[in-house]
Amino acid sequence: MNYLVYVSTSSKLLTGHDLKQLLVEIRHNHNKNGITGMMLYGNGTFLQALEGEEFQLEKMFENLKSDEIQRGIIKLKSGRGTRRAFTDWSMGFRMFHE
Repeated sequence: MNYLVYVSTSSKLLTGHDLKQLLVEIRHNHNKNGITGMMLYGNGTFLQALEGEEFQLEKMFENLKSDEIQRGIIKLKSGRGTRRAFTDWSMGFRMFHE
């Protein structure tokens, strides 16, 4: 199992409603591609930890470069692990407020 952790900046501050819509799309795509993980969002910054097959993770990461919602994408770490940490989460989520 491979993993990928990255941070990015939102192109605009997202509301709770915006994030719920985004999560529906993300969860659908992750279920379809065998990706699990979690996302944190606060004050216009995303942090995501994802896991899945290397090809699917790299494809998803490349697609982020043309994403209208995220910019300034920085890969913090990637590699191979022994097992999934987010087995039951197509995309766990937490929104932080100041």
